[in-house]
Amino acid sequence: MWLGIGVGVIAIAGVAAALLLTKGDGDGTPEIDVGADQAIVDESQDLSSTTLAGVAPTQETAPVEVQPPVVVFDQAVGGPIQGGNEYTVGIQGGPANATYRLFVDDQPQADPAPQLPPVVFAPGRHLLVIEITAPEGVTTTAPVLVYAVGGLPVAGFRANLSSVNIELQGWPEAVRQFDEFVALGHTQLQLMPSDWFPSLTPGHWNLFVGDFATSEEALAYCTQFGLAVPDQCFAKFVDPDASAGG
Repeated sequence: MWLGIGVGVIAIAGVAAALLLTKGDGDGTPEIDVGADQAIVDESQDLSSTTLAGVAPTQETAPVEVQPPVVVFDQAVGGPIQGGNEYTVGIQGGPANATYRLFVDDQPQADPAPQLPPVVFAPGRHLLVIEITAPEGVTTTAPVLVYAVGGLPVAGFRANLSSVNIELQGWPEAVRQFDEFVALGHTQLQLMPSDWFPSLTPGHWNLFVGDFATSEEALAYCTQFGLAVPDQCFAKFVDPDASAGG
């Protein structure tokens, strides 16, 4: 019996508290008694993204990864450039108040300056590095590989070591094979697109050693390096002025 009375008292007290909190001036607006040391927060406002002026949020913000400066040379991305021509090499992400100097195969091309002057490349494979001098110190970019082709060779026999399909294999594969052959001792290796020669099958990067007077000399070169004829190396007469099928 006493337990039942106690539950009834608690229920009545709860109703009284609810009436007290909802009692207003008759306009239906609840009146809440707040102490002097409390603050009313409107829960409908989203304060999660509020920060001090000029101060980044300290929570739920991923750190910004600063990318190092890189060489920009769009003409050399998808194929060889033309040796003897003038090119402008740029840099992306360089610091303010810096001077730059281009190195080609570890050789400086000019004095440090706010902008890189135009540069001419000799035919062949080159590594480019830009030296950056800033108030914070001296740094260099990662090296970039560039291949420059020379003029068209004269008519003659060549020992063809490889033909890389431009569309299916691409320029990076041609450069990889070039470096591999040079490392094996083919120091006179050349790389040219077959499209420049009407008598050759178009759509390939040809890797070859040229300037042989006869087919026998070209085949002897293949044999000298242990390359199977004709699967790994073959002789081919190429005339830049010959017509297709010639």
